[in-house]
Formats: sequence, structure tokens, C-alpha cells
Amino acid sequence: MGEEAAVDALNRDLDGKTPLEIIQWAARRFAPRLFATTAFGRGGMALLHMLRQAAPETPVLFIDTGYHFPETLEFLARIEREMGVRFTVLRPAMPRPAFLFAFGDDCHQRDPDRCCAINKVEPLDTWLSTSGARAWLTAIRADQGGARASTRLVEDQGNGLLKIAPLARWTLEEVNEYVTLHGVPTHPLNDRGYPSVGCQPCTTMAAGEREGRWAGAGKTECGIHTFLPRK
Repeated sequence: MGEEAAVDALNRDLDGKTPLEIIQWAARRFAPRLFATTAFGRGGMALLHMLRQAAPETPVLFIDTGYHFPETLEFLARIEREMGVRFTVLRPAMPRPAFLFAFGDDCHQRDPDRCCAINKVEPLDTWLSTSGARAWLTAIRADQGGARASTRLVEDQGNGLLKIAPLARWTLEEVNEYVTLHGVPTHPLNDRGYPSVGCQPCTTMAAGEREGRWAGAGKTECGIHTFLPRK
């Protein structure tokens, strides 16, 4: 069976499974070569809560771009204390002062794709190149629209890596219901008008879940979910 057919078969097998059941399946099949990423969105927090139940030893990656809100880093420390999550923090090879010297302090405005590529995509790609990981848990959902509208439960990222999105078919309403029901902590900026929190100053207050990211830049993704498959 070819890779595409194998992925199609996995999606059929997982059809109708709950997110928790999908995480349990992923842990049985791929641990210890399974990892998760988070940026502390509401869906991400629901995923972390499920992961603590199903596979608490799974590494959770957080990419510290050097541009995060102080509240985000404080929240990371809080989640480590309260939920017992041990994060693997990835950072760019080029520290922020060197990045600013090389590309200017307005790079995020002039060339946001370059800014994201160096500060977010490359740290993850570097980690992937040496980790031996085979499966990646992420909280992206199809109802977030844009490049995510076609999100499947399982996707082939290339080079032997599968991306698994247990919440792919959930709606934001279902995410919020889960978070409320289980008392899952949420990012403090969510209640201050930031439905999705990324780097500053590229994250702004917004009505929609993804509308406050790179507002006015014609950009909707940092790149970690859209970069070309690794060869």
C-alpha cells in the first residue's frame, strides 16, 4: 500500500473516534516517537488536558520565538506547575539581537514570512531533523478556515512524519464546552480580547479566532503547518 493510500486508510479507521480515543491510538502506535506542539490556544489547552490523561509522557514542544507576550511565558510556567506538563522549549538559532541586527526591527512588518521562518519554522524543523519523531499531535481544526479548512485527522508531512489532528472535526463551540466542563486553564489574554495569541506586535485584538494574527498582512499562518514536506 502506498503512503497516500495508507493515510487514507488511517483516516477511515479513525472516523467517528473521539479526540481522546485518537490520542490514545497515537500513543499506542507511535510512542515514544510521538510529540505534541502547543501555542496555548483554547484548542491546544484541550489537547494538553487530554494528553495528560492518555499519554502524559509525550513531549510537548513550545517554540519561544523571542517575541511572545510576557503573559504567554508566565502561562507556560503556570501550566508546568498546575498540570505537570514538562515542555521542551525550542528557540531560534539566531538570538533576537542578532536577528534584529541582520534584518531590522521592522522585519515582522516588511517580511513577516521571513520573520516566522527564522523564528518559528526553523527551530521546529531543526528539532525534527534529529528527533527521530514519527508522529505529531496538533490542535488545528478545519473550522478555523483558510489553509486549515481541509485539515484531516491524519496527514503525511513527508520524510516519515505523520501529523495527527485529533480536534480536526471539532468546532470552536465544542472546544469551549470541553474547556468549561473540565476546568481547563486558558490563556489570560483570551479574556482580554485576544482569541488567538501569537507573537507581539503581530497579534492584535479581534472578533474571530484567527483574525487577530498578522492583521492586514494578508497572512494567516506562521508556516509550521504549511511548510513543504521535508525531503
